[in-house]
Amino acid sequence: MNKKGKIPKVIPLCYPDNYVWKGSKGVLEKKSKRRGHLVVCEDAIEFLRTIEGPICPVAVTGPARCGKSYIASQLIEPRPQDTVFKTSHKQTPETMGIWMSTDVFKKKMKNKAEMSVVIMDTEGLGAYNAYSQDDLQLFSLMALLSSVLVYNSRGSLTSEDIKQLSWVSTLGDMIHGERDGKTSKCREDDFIRFFPNFMWLLRDVSLAFTLERDGEDEDVEIKEYILEEVLKLEKETAMTSKAVKELNSYRRAVLKSFPIFDAVKLPLPSMDPKVLAKMDKGANHNRLNPLFLSEVDHFVERCAKLMKPKKAWPYVGNITGRQYAELLKQYVTAFASPGGMLQINTVSHKVIETLLYEVRSDVLMITRPIWRRLQSQLFPVPHTKSSTPTTNIVTRR
Repeated sequence: MNKKGKIPKVIPLCYPDNYVWKGSKGVLEKKSKRRGHLVVCEDAIEFLRTIEGPICPVAVTGPARCGKSYIASQLIEPRPQDTVFKTSHKQTPETMGIWMSTDVFKKKMKNKAEMSVVIMDTEGLGAYNAYSQDDLQLFSLMALLSSVLVYNSRGSLTSEDIKQLSWVSTLGDMIHGERDGKTSKCREDDFIRFFPNFMWLLRDVSLAFTLERDGEDEDVEIKEYILEEVLKLEKETAMTSKAVKELNSYRRAVLKSFPIFDAVKLPLPSMDPKVLAKMDKGANHNRLNPLFLSEVDHFVERCAKLMKPKKAWPYVGNITGRQYAELLKQYVTAFASPGGMLQINTVSHKVIETLLYEVRSDVLMITRPIWRRLQSQLFPVPHTKSSTPTTNIVTRR
């Protein structure tokens, strides 16, 4: 909380260990240049534990300096007038680690019950001052922690984007379980069903997407273009080059890793640099490209259809905020350990322990009032004219 006792609009879930979180100011302060592993923010843990019922974390990730913070803010309901996550039009990044909005909102699930949606913004991938291991760790955490993963990129579709998205396939090497009493790597089909739905958001698009059909170019939606052109596997033979085989492996990883794949494009917000520099202010909303604003609305609607409650893996159903907080702690701690191996059995046991704690607390909440009413009937407090309180050990409990 800040000095006024209020929860900041955004707080970090985790951040690099060369920073320190100043909750009273609501800011991260850098304490050294050397960056190590990620650490969990205790303020975020406390906040997450207050969220009851199923939780749906939606994370925005992607290359650095592509406007992730603006897009993450647009996903919050009701839509804030000013951008909630801090934005910057400088080369130096503003977001370090993973941040969450404290404006949690409700969405209906398929069974008509409600889930709590939490929007997250992440540090950009491929920044000039970051290492590939930092990027891999951040992306892996987002794949494990989110129900919907938005990949925000700019301009044209590149092989580097596909390579980064294929990182989900490396999680099989980082996650270990136990079979027949022995520790072993987890099979892909064991954990892929717990992966998030995926949305590829391509920004600043001015060119059309076309596919050749019946000898002519036909305009198609970006999702169709990505699936049929960008992620299409090239035929491999004995003469196929190593580069083609490698790119095919990336494509396979993307195609098989996400339960639902979707894509949306956005045009340029404005041609005016002064307007772009102040996109975070709601007062400049009307100065933005109307088509851009319309497509942002379309993107938000499409994302809403991808939202689903977060499930813990393995053998645990929809999880609450308290369980999610435990999940976060276990994941971040595991990746910070030497070798960065994740023992999923330990994680699942911790989540189940949290579930049992919640059940026990709920039972006590229900039975305590019943017990008190029974006590009052069996051991009524005698009426007296004296102002001195009657001492009764049973009823005082």
